[in-house]
Amino acid sequence: MKVKRFLIIVLLVLSLCASISEANFVVRTILFQPTDAPDTTEAIKDIMLETYIFYGNALVEQTGVFKPFRLEADGNGQAAVHVIRGRHNIAHYQNARSTSQSVLAEIPNHFKHANNSHVIFIGGLTHLQEPTNFAANVKVLGLANVFVNQHSGGMAFIPGGAFSLVNVGHELGHTFGLQHNHTPNTLMHGNGGRDGLENYEARWLTKSKYFSGNPQPVNSIPSVDKIHPISVTGEDMRTLKFDVDLSSPNGIWQAEIRSESMLDIHRLGGKAQETAHFDFDVRKLRGKKSAWFSVIDNAGNIHMRSIHLDIPPAAFMQPERVATTHNKPGENPTKKPTKPTAKPTKEAKPEPKEAEKAEENKPKEPVKPRQVKPRFKVLISWAKLKRL
Repeated sequence: MKVKRFLIIVLLVLSLCASISEANFVVRTILFQPTDAPDTTEAIKDIMLETYIFYGNALVEQTGVFKPFRLEADGNGQAAVHVIRGRHNIAHYQNARSTSQSVLAEIPNHFKHANNSHVIFIGGLTHLQEPTNFAANVKVLGLANVFVNQHSGGMAFIPGGAFSLVNVGHELGHTFGLQHNHTPNTLMHGNGGRDGLENYEARWLTKSKYFSGNPQPVNSIPSVDKIHPISVTGEDMRTLKFDVDLSSPNGIWQAEIRSESMLDIHRLGGKAQETAHFDFDVRKLRGKKSAWFSVIDNAGNIHMRSIHLDIPPAAFMQPERVATTHNKPGENPTKKPTKPTAKPTKEAKPEPKEAEKAEENKPKEPVKPRQVKPRFKVLISWAKLKRL
């Protein structure tokens, strides 16, 4: 009964979103349908509702209230699904060098608004074929193109034959400005999960224009005023520390730096001028000298950019102590062995020269008097008498 009542409340909230179809900062749902793809509109409505509820619950711990994203809805309080007919069959998009780019070429321009997030389901596909930095073509279950430095928003591409809350919610999260994290089973982990959001991720979304009931137009973008020189610290000289000066008339809320996954987060106090402090292991960069920097202000304006990291050479030096399988942890295999301070055990044999010295310096035992057998005592006495 409670579940039914909760869903009714959710549908009422969704019905309130119907009037914002042409507004900014809404999530729009698109079904891109190849010529031989089945109609999955109803299933898409269900998964969008599930994703909507998931995000709303994830922010309850941070805000104390059910706070979902702004979803474009139809007159029945369900997700409005825009159907776009593709020009080719499933195989054409499945085998394209880049599925997302092939589909994007056929998406009308009015769905490419920089201040909206679009979830594009590609009907009939089991995966997306996409080039990456690691291989020419990789099979993936979701992809997000984010509108960098255009305030916020983007496009999440989902194969229509293999979608779930995990991959829909994960890719949609990227369009909100969320990045990969290190916590297994959470939504924004590299492999995704259903265990909700990290605290700092929910904190980011509390200022997002997509989670605001009445988002204000963009009046400014947070500014990166200065990136301070990097210092190297730690026992292994691997820890990078540096500061970034930020400013926004709306006040700075949170700043993050990431490479393939999150490197560090700095929660800020909302002042017009703030300094973010970052501290992370250089090995997380995997040899790269650049990283993505993101900052959000109190009004939900986002600034994302790539920053160059002028890393001191000391951070790339090999540590002096290198453990091998032939040495105990902490020993240096290149260092010559020193003489043992303790006495050698019985099993340990000294070097030949040392053995000779030990034999020479060994104190000699006193010679015991020779023992004479009793039968020779009489003969000895008779010899002494004859001398007299």
